[in-house]
Amino acid sequence: MSVRIFTLRNALLLLMMLMMMTLALSLAAGAQITESTLYTFSETTGFWPQGTLIEDAKGNLYGTTRGGGTYGVGTVFELSPSSGGAWREQILYSFAETKQLTFPAGKGPDAGVVVDASGNLYGTTYGGGYRGQCAGGCGTVFELSPNGTGGWTEAILHIFQGNKDGAYPIFGGLTFDAAGNLYGTTSAGGTSNNGTVFRLSPNGDGTWKETILHMFTGGKDGSQPYGSVAFDKAGNLYGTTYFGGIKSCGGVGFGCGVVFKLTAQPKGLWQESILHIFTAKADGGYPYAGPVLDAAGNVYGTGAFGGSTVCGGCGVVYKISPNGSGGWSYGVLYTFLGGTDGANPEGPVILDGTGNLYGTTNIGGGTACNSGCGTVYELTPEGGTWTEHQLYAFQHGTDGALPIGGVTFDSNGNLFGATNAGGVENCSFGCGAVYKLSHNGGTWTAQGLYSFMGTTDGNTPEAGVVLDGAGNIYGTTHFGGNPNDCAGFGGCGVVYEITP
Repeated sequence: MSVRIFTLRNALLLLMMLMMMTLALSLAAGAQITESTLYTFSETTGFWPQGTLIEDAKGNLYGTTRGGGTYGVGTVFELSPSSGGAWREQILYSFAETKQLTFPAGKGPDAGVVVDASGNLYGTTYGGGYRGQCAGGCGTVFELSPNGTGGWTEAILHIFQGNKDGAYPIFGGLTFDAAGNLYGTTSAGGTSNNGTVFRLSPNGDGTWKETILHMFTGGKDGSQPYGSVAFDKAGNLYGTTYFGGIKSCGGVGFGCGVVFKLTAQPKGLWQESILHIFTAKADGGYPYAGPVLDAAGNVYGTGAFGGSTVCGGCGVVYKISPNGSGGWSYGVLYTFLGGTDGANPEGPVILDGTGNLYGTTNIGGGTACNSGCGTVYELTPEGGTWTEHQLYAFQHGTDGALPIGGVTFDSNGNLFGATNAGGVENCSFGCGAVYKLSHNGGTWTAQGLYSFMGTTDGNTPEAGVVLDGAGNIYGTTHFGGNPNDCAGFGGCGVVYEITP
């Protein structure tokens, strides 16, 4: 009897061990990370996706391509999830540089699109429009509206006219206010050809009215705004210019940029005030990205150069605070030194719920890539001062190199982004990668989620990533895909999904 009991007990123990091993193997199989190519672009459907994707409430993805389509000058596309895990791609609109000789429809939607509560899409093209002052047109603002039968209707909301109201709305894209008005910048045009800030307001009959909020002169008020604009709670508008300010700045004669504020005045007028003029010395210079604001109205941003005397000025992170008497106080939160801390922070910063700042540097961080492959950093306020923590320095391995598009949070506070290079050495400098930084009890762990092979999976991300509610990661690559398309570039680009 004791032998039988012992044998039965051993059999039960063995069964339990087998069950546990099976469970462990199934769990190991949270953990595999998979990459899927959701769509491969071609010269006829659009090529070189440029801006960051956006997601609507139904999980559809929208983006733009700089070229290709029916007329070769760009498209707006939609990717919709369908049954069985497949995705359906639809070209919502192919831009035509010329509808009629005197009324071009736009070309080259560089900055991506934004979506309103009704599902309408809005964006800009850097070219197209009336041909009078700009070769190929000065650019347009467009709207795409679902027509109820599965198609989309395109409308030109505004055509820029050079010195009258601006030209070439290239990088900043559009921003909504609470009333549904659209705001943006042009990098050139206006009276002095130094760019403008504009607003488009719906008239209620399907047409829109353009208002020029400011025309930059190239002097102390700035020149060439590249980044997007931001609002405070009172509806004031904030932005940066890459040039302008002090003309002798850095010895180049163009100025090193400014941070500006626009305040609404009676009779529809707006007044510009300058929060800071960069000198490219200790205060930094050349703010490429637009600013961000916290709930208290403080303004944060990056200067890509200036700051220290090493590496020709490696850039700064700044904070501008209202001083209580109607003025503003400028302070440098951190000066990059070009070593392990990184250099040239061209991307924007983001804030978490406790007031910490996060961003990336294009280079620096170590000895890889000669001058470093870039970093992800955190700035933490501690007793009135700010401390910089290098969260990760890219090594040009499977982790990637040269981060692009900044970083984004998931619901657990982890950071995600893409790199323009690095990863698997199938390309001359690596084909790019997608990375994750996991936050756990004050420490951060870096993980290269996927290295692009430069073939059908894509090559060279040019924008950041977007996450859905389930933690899936979506983005685009500028090249790669079908090597038979976009000859000489190894493909026209792809839309990818990475599932952790």
